[in-house]
Amino acid sequence: LRVMLSVSGDAEPALALYDAAGNPRVGVGLVGGEPGLALIDDAGEGRAGLCLEDGRPSLWLSDAAGEIRMLLSMLGGQPALLLMDAAGRIQWDAP
Repeated sequence: LRVMLSVSGDAEPALALYDAAGNPRVGVGLVGGEPGLALIDDAGEGRAGLCLEDGRPSLWLSDAAGEIRMLLSMLGGQPALLLMDAAGRIQWDAP
């Protein structure tokens, strides 16, 4: 299996791409009616993603444990960047 197209119980479509070993590597779909894209590592953890959340674009990067470590988003009409430690605590943010 290299590609899977599915529909969730909430009638939201999703597309998954698999590597030669059968591991999911890319996911594209709708969650709550909002589009999202996830890049997945060899261990099955989402490592990077791009999505809309309440109409706001967001880009995130996570560590090998799946914890989000960087988030770039629009908050209140302004760009915002958050850097988090492994426990999810904000270590730096702008603006």
